[in-house]
Amino acid sequence: MEIITRSDAVAAGLNKYFTGQQCKNGHIDFRYTKSGACQSCIAENNGRAPASDIGLSAAAKALEEAQIAYRKERYAAIERGRETAKKEAAERLAAVRAEREQRAVEVSQSNNEREQRKAAKALFVQVRLRCYEVDRDALAAAVWSFAVMRSPVITLGDVDPRLLPQDKTAGTGLYAFYCHSEDVPQVRQLADGMLKAHSIDANAGRAEAIAAAQQYVDPDTTPPMSFK
Repeated sequence: MEIITRSDAVAAGLNKYFTGQQCKNGHIDFRYTKSGACQSCIAENNGRAPASDIGLSAAAKALEEAQIAYRKERYAAIERGRETAKKEAAERLAAVRAEREQRAVEVSQSNNEREQRKAAKALFVQVRLRCYEVDRDALAAAVWSFAVMRSPVITLGDVDPRLLPQDKTAGTGLYAFYCHSEDVPQVRQLADGMLKAHSIDANAGRAEAIAAAQQYVDPDTTPPMSFK
């Protein structure tokens, strides 16, 4: 039979427990959890032979031990479940708190970046740059790079609102960008360089003009035009 204290038996919900110690009348027997009284003492008081004299069969002992072990394990499982539940609840609470704190930090950072962008854009001026349409995105990226060096929170949309070009001519147009007032000279110089990078084929232009003009003249009376 397994040794178990009265307090453990109470916690495990057992009605009897076994200490392995003699009672005051010399019995080594189960004791009742509720009163702490010896089973053999009660049997003698009621005129019955003590259980120790009757003797418990091996099967009865095994059953009693199995019941005690089962109840102890059940109690331990309940305690483990409670501890696990407490731990999981604490982890969930910590996760919620961490998420809230992270969200607060992100909101604070977002507000801070918004204020920084607002302050940076207050120093921007609109500048119209002439360029070819194929160079528009490259020019926007260059203007953005100037702005980012002054304020990293500036976005591409802050410098290039994608407004329609004005004064279109010869495949070029005036495109509106926003940049820091002090960067205007460098930005204009960059745009001029990109514009000049497009080589103009004068001969091809003259040939195209002559061909267009020839359709309006009489070939029998007008000598062939030449652009040499």
